[in-house]
Amino acid sequence: MEKAVRTFIVDDITYNLIQPTGEDIRQADWHYAKMFSRALGDGYLTSGEILGQLKTRGVIGVNYETEMAAAQDEITKTLVDLQLTPAEDLSKRQQLAVYASKIRSQLYELNHRVNGPLSNSCENLAEDARLTYLTSKIIVGEDGNVVWKTMDLFLNDTRTGLLSKAKYEVMLWMQGLTADFISELPENKVLVEVRDSIMENVRATLADETASAAEGEQNLPVEEAAQETVPATTSEVNVDLMKSDSLVADISVLAKEEKPKKKRGKAVKSEAVPEITDGAGPVDGAPTTSK
Repeated sequence: MEKAVRTFIVDDITYNLIQPTGEDIRQADWHYAKMFSRALGDGYLTSGEILGQLKTRGVIGVNYETEMAAAQDEITKTLVDLQLTPAEDLSKRQQLAVYASKIRSQLYELNHRVNGPLSNSCENLAEDARLTYLTSKIIVGEDGNVVWKTMDLFLNDTRTGLLSKAKYEVMLWMQGLTADFISELPENKVLVEVRDSIMENVRATLADETASAAEGEQNLPVEEAAQETVPATTSEVNVDLMKSDSLVADISVLAKEEKPKKKRGKAVKSEAVPEITDGAGPVDGAPTTSK
């Protein structure tokens, strides 16, 4: 079996993604051209035609471009502030990360305003045909054999979870992205750090209370109690992304981003824990930044 360039698991079964051959790529390009011609003949619009209609109807234009630029500037500024905020300032870092997540969700929605209609363009339909063909040729099972001998077997397979996951992994690989690229976004990495710090503090507090308490109210298990106090570590963008009809374009947008002590209290309630907010939930305006 050729060396795997990517591995993923579905239903406790490991699958490997191998490098396509030159013939695989040529055939994938042929499927692209074939689907493009078919879609054009069936009356589907090209990307250029769809964009023209969106401009005519006012869906995109000067206002849209202004919104996009403002959101991009805002998330860049917030990520810089996040990078400059001291690691020990958990409250400020959590607030900035949540705000960055909110702006990223807005960017996703703005992009989807265009990418949604474009998902039915001749180009996108053709790209999906290319992706489907490649997926059917380069996924290998635990036995070392290609899972689908032909594209028809792939299309007629009833294992929807495997089909979706396989196409998703191939698409990410084609985009040069890791499977966990969303968790690697700066704001999500910070939310994980904040969560871990809070968990450590809460565990320490509960351990002290458990050791010193003779009688009284029964404490929750440490892990259960700690989990109740930690923030969400990813935004709802991930969920929306998996449901998207324009997955390739939406993933490309999210990937184009600039990279920018333990304290014990006497009780859990006295722990200096920042306000917990859903990663994609609303915040009252931008966090105040120090000059």
